[in-house]
Amino acid sequence: MCPGMRIVNALKLSTHKVEDYLKCKCFCHIINSKIYHMKLKFLFRFILVFAIWIFSSSILLSKTLDHELFLKEMEYSSDNVYNKCLKKFDDYLSRFPNDVSVLIEKCKFIQNAQYDDYEDYNPNQNAFDSCVSYLVKKFPDDPEVLIFQTTYLWGDELKNVLDNAEKSIRQNPLAWSKKNQCKIYGEIAEQFYWDKEYQSAYNYILKAINQDKNIEVTIQYARILIELNRKKEALKILLSIEDTTRITWQLNQKADLFIKLEAYSEALEIYNLIDEIDSTFNNNLELANTLEGVGEYDFARSYLVADTNQEWNKEASLRNLLIHDIKYQNGTKCIQTYDEYRDLGYLMDPLGIYRLKIFILHPFQSWKFRDSISILSFSFFLIILILIPSVWILPVYFIGHKWGLVKINNSYKTLWGLKAFWFVSAGYLIASFISMFVKPEILYSIVNSSIYSTELNTAEKGSIALIFIIVFGAFGFAALYKKNIAILLSCFWSIRKSILAGIGILILFRLIIGIYIKIGVYSFNLSLDDIALIPNYFLSFKQDIESIITNYGKLVGFIIICLFAPIYEEIVFRGVIYEACLRYINFISAIIIQAFLFALIHFNLFLFPVFFFFGIIAGNLRRRSGGLLAGIVFHSLNNALAISFLLLR
Repeated sequence: MCPGMRIVNALKLSTHKVEDYLKCKCFCHIINSKIYHMKLKFLFRFILVFAIWIFSSSILLSKTLDHELFLKEMEYSSDNVYNKCLKKFDDYLSRFPNDVSVLIEKCKFIQNAQYDDYEDYNPNQNAFDSCVSYLVKKFPDDPEVLIFQTTYLWGDELKNVLDNAEKSIRQNPLAWSKKNQCKIYGEIAEQFYWDKEYQSAYNYILKAINQDKNIEVTIQYARILIELNRKKEALKILLSIEDTTRITWQLNQKADLFIKLEAYSEALEIYNLIDEIDSTFNNNLELANTLEGVGEYDFARSYLVADTNQEWNKEASLRNLLIHDIKYQNGTKCIQTYDEYRDLGYLMDPLGIYRLKIFILHPFQSWKFRDSISILSFSFFLIILILIPSVWILPVYFIGHKWGLVKINNSYKTLWGLKAFWFVSAGYLIASFISMFVKPEILYSIVNSSIYSTELNTAEKGSIALIFIIVFGAFGFAALYKKNIAILLSCFWSIRKSILAGIGILILFRLIIGIYIKIGVYSFNLSLDDIALIPNYFLSFKQDIESIITNYGKLVGFIIICLFAPIYEEIVFRGVIYEACLRYINFISAIIIQAFLFALIHFNLFLFPVFFFFGIIAGNLRRRSGGLLAGIVFHSLNNALAISFLLLR
């Protein structure tokens, strides 16, 4: 090969090497660039994963810091586990000190971890108080903190927290979720319920329902409706509540409400469910009452007999059995149970009322000598009742007749004297005593309140009220014996004028008393539930009247309350008592005494001025008209108006 060709070939070879070199350099650059980008992506992903891990671990850790989980861990362990669990809370809170929910969980853990239910004692009470103090100081207005405070406070402290919470809701409603508002309103309703301010409880439970419709189907709402005598609504709610819970005390609450509503079949179903869950939980007395309601009297008796086999609370067990036997069993069982009950001592039936009830129902059962002693006590008690009126009658006699301290008008001829006054006064006491036959435990509780129950159901309240009204009314009408019944009309006024005067005075009276009620409510911070609801404030025995209507019907209720009671009360107070006093003292003193006694028998301190004023007005109508008709119209229409409002509610 010639030299020229060698040079050309050499140049070609060099050119290929250069190209290869350049290609190699470009490839390495590309490779390095890819590695660089891969490193950047890896670093970015690492940072992202690390951030997610930090964030999620804090959330997961806060979620696992649940006091209930730690309580399970603590259940069979020592103080070491308690300290370890507490350290987990503290470690988390050192990194996230503003996590309110975890701080609350810590306080709950300290509160419950080593609590002794039997002794009702928390060895960590000081630590709990410190935890709560720090929590409340750091987050005073936080809704969760305010709600937590309602779980461990009571009395005035709880009311202050609820007041603060309600104020916070008004001022900053956006900070409160519907769920939290519902909890606060529900707690306020519960407080009013236990304070027996049922109308206020109802108002707040409605606020809770507005935030959560599920509250409308709860035992709490049903309880309030029962107290407001809206029993049909309460029963409908209870029937709609599904029995999915396995917590026996919650089921028992529902069963108790069914009994109050006299829905015994439904209550029995609940008791059977409770028996499946825990056969030791059911109360034999409650079961017996339920079985009585469905007519299973012998089956009910077996539960009551089972209670008498226990030595604890033997008196109450035998008394419950005796009450059942008097109502539902034959004379042989009644007297056997009575003898066993009476063996416990004289105070089991000091006045022989149970024995008298057996005698009335089963007159041919044998008597024991100790039974006769109880009847002697009964007779002695009646004599005392007859003598008691001397406390207020003898002063009238001595002031007017013996001492002559009051100038009287001898020209006025009265139909009644002090004997008649004594008669109707003793009649009031005897009527009260006889009405107690429905439930002698009320009377016997005066002797020993620790062993006698004074709770009354609707039927018992209605029976007591009806018996009292009929017996006292009988004494009132008996006072008309051999008297001129023209006193029931008017000597000086026509019938038309008496009726119109009664209506006109009623309107004026209600306006004046309405002002008095408003002054009492707003000036003295009184509750309408304490003094009776405004539409019904003339019926002092509101629950008794409701019981009469419930048990005996609206027609009987109207006849008894709007006709029978006003007539005999006017005869007694504006007839007998007024005229008997007028024989010995002047008009002003006589009208004050009858008005005072009329107000006194209604047993309501706040409403005492109302009834006293009522007596003064009726007494003046009696004097001006010369008869009782105007007062009877005034009294009857007043009661009719009040009972109408009661039924409408």
